[in-house]
Amino acid sequence: MEDPQAELDLQRQEEQELRQQQEAEKKREAQAALDKHREEQALIQAEAARLKHQQREARAAQMAAEQRKRDLATLKETKMKALRLKEAMEQEKLKKQLEQEKAKDLKRAKEVQLEKQRRADRAKAKGGSPNVSFTLPEKYKAPGRPDLLPLGGGLALTSKETILKDFHFIKTNNSVLGDGNCQFRVMSQHLYGTQAMHALVRQKVVSHLRANPSLILHFAAAGDSHLSAEEYLQEMAKNKTWGDEITLAAMAEAYRCSIFVLSCITPVSSTQRRYITSIYPDGAQGPHYGFYYVQNSRHYMPLYF
Repeated sequence: MEDPQAELDLQRQEEQELRQQQEAEKKREAQAALDKHREEQALIQAEAARLKHQQREARAAQMAAEQRKRDLATLKETKMKALRLKEAMEQEKLKKQLEQEKAKDLKRAKEVQLEKQRRADRAKAKGGSPNVSFTLPEKYKAPGRPDLLPLGGGLALTSKETILKDFHFIKTNNSVLGDGNCQFRVMSQHLYGTQAMHALVRQKVVSHLRANPSLILHFAAAGDSHLSAEEYLQEMAKNKTWGDEITLAAMAEAYRCSIFVLSCITPVSSTQRRYITSIYPDGAQGPHYGFYYVQNSRHYMPLYF
């Protein structure tokens, strides 16, 4: 017969082992849950760190972009200030040049009048008109410029002898470059003693025509083929665009002087030359500045009295 106590002890031992197994299983489950929680927390922290790093990089990029924008705005403003300063300096320089030019014009006009008076006094004291010299170049540039338009009643066909009787000590030279700027070079030579200021003369003439477009319309009515005053001015403002009677008239008004033009026509030989004289503005007393125009080469040279 089995011992009841032994059976009871065996049952208790089995129950204890079962409880121990259950407790061990619970511990393993708890440890696994803890490990999983720790892994999840680590992933969450890593993701948070990654997002924080991205946010820092985004803020840094935004700040850099804003700084570049500010730098570009500062650079643009600096360039604009420099440009405005340069324009102001150029305008001031041009203003001073124009003022000096005006003063020189007035001084030259007075000197010319005094010299004319002295010559007239000397001629009167000698009891007649002085003999004069007339020196013109024998070689001419290549053709390429349209004929001048007549001023309407202001021109007179005359001979070389008549010219010599009316004007004293006429001479010219052929040193003016035939590059399309010759008319403006001649005026620059008269005003400044150099041809280098021809661009300034052109600028002043075009500015005067812009302020007085009726001059262009006057010549257009006389047969000029320009489509509009604005097109004419745009073309005339360009370097190497040949001057014409419009620019001569504007030049005389802009510089407040009279311009005498001696045009040589049909220069086949020295005995066959004929001349046309004109004064700008029409009927002005003078002349103050002389231009010699060779019609077949469409070229201007300075004329000195």
